[in-house]
Amino acid sequence: MTSLGPLFWFAAVQFGVYALGWAACSLWVTEERPAAAYCALFSLLVAVGFALVSYRTGPTGWLTHAGSNIVLVAGFSALRRASERFMRLPSSPTETLIVLVVSSGAIALLGLSSELAWLRTIVCFAVVAFLVTRTALAALAPIRAEFGDRFALLAMVPAGGLVVGIAVRIAQQLADRNVPLEIHGDSSSNFGLLVVYIVLTGIFTFVVMGMLLRRVLKGVRELSLQDSLTGLPNRRAYDARMAQEWNRFRRSGAPYNLLAIDLDHFKQINDTYGHAVGDHVLVQVAKALQSGARKNDLVVRLGGEEFAVLLTDQSSERARDAAERIRRLIASTSFDTPGLTVTASIGLATADAADVDAARVLERADSALYRAKSEGRNCVCVA
Repeated sequence: MTSLGPLFWFAAVQFGVYALGWAACSLWVTEERPAAAYCALFSLLVAVGFALVSYRTGPTGWLTHAGSNIVLVAGFSALRRASERFMRLPSSPTETLIVLVVSSGAIALLGLSSELAWLRTIVCFAVVAFLVTRTALAALAPIRAEFGDRFALLAMVPAGGLVVGIAVRIAQQLADRNVPLEIHGDSSSNFGLLVVYIVLTGIFTFVVMGMLLRRVLKGVRELSLQDSLTGLPNRRAYDARMAQEWNRFRRSGAPYNLLAIDLDHFKQINDTYGHAVGDHVLVQVAKALQSGARKNDLVVRLGGEEFAVLLTDQSSERARDAAERIRRLIASTSFDTPGLTVTASIGLATADAADVDAARVLERADSALYRAKSEGRNCVCVA
């Protein structure tokens, strides 16, 4: 074992732990299973590569020298695949495979000759730098778009640091071809390079895990704010948006309009046609409401057959026209069930200075809705 052997073994154990962690992620977070599996493969291959490097001593051996280099190159190839899967990038398996095959062939052809050790060093470092650079450049824009500049910077620092370190080592090797600067050599520069590598890859691993956690939590939050049947925002999303709209109204004095919508005789639909048809009706009505609303309006399912539409930046007269348009849209919707027609009663309320809070606006819209029910249904009443 080389004098740096213990440090290589420390790195190997570190990456072995990372491999176990990513393998667990691939089992627990099914949506990101391919990316996590490739991250586990990357970590495992680097762990094996470092373990082999630690035994570079005495006569040059194929497994500890050429074999370890090929394993490390394969590991960084897996890292590129992981990045493509995680960031939903176009897949490039052909290019990655070509790089892996060509570089592995070059390493094998260079053999174990001490005279060509300098060239073997350059090839290995250059291939790793190429894979890291390609991975970083392809992932930078998607990371910034999804996670912001801070995560992008944190992800690029390890990649940039590693590439700079490799570039320096390649330049040193080209300047002196008589002394091979292979990573296992007993030197302070190799010690520093390995420590920096351990630190940077640790930062990178935790940054990627942070991005994974953030994506999972975002998905959980979106699910908690979404009605599972119709895909519309639910009551929780409605409450959050109405709190914002109410605060805006109190600051600017610009009123908003709220439609309370209830499907007429919905219980009879379930009793006559079954709950599957009733669910289909709710989904189609949700689509009709979305098609009839503007981009800035909010359409929510409050529960059961009750919906609400928040109309912003409209006069009460235009809101009344919008309510009539939505009523007609629902009445003309086809549900692929012979004899089935659906109508809705709608109550309209406009936020007023006399309202004490957003809940009061909804109460007035509900009161107008009940009046529409009592006046024969399939109509719009204004609070």
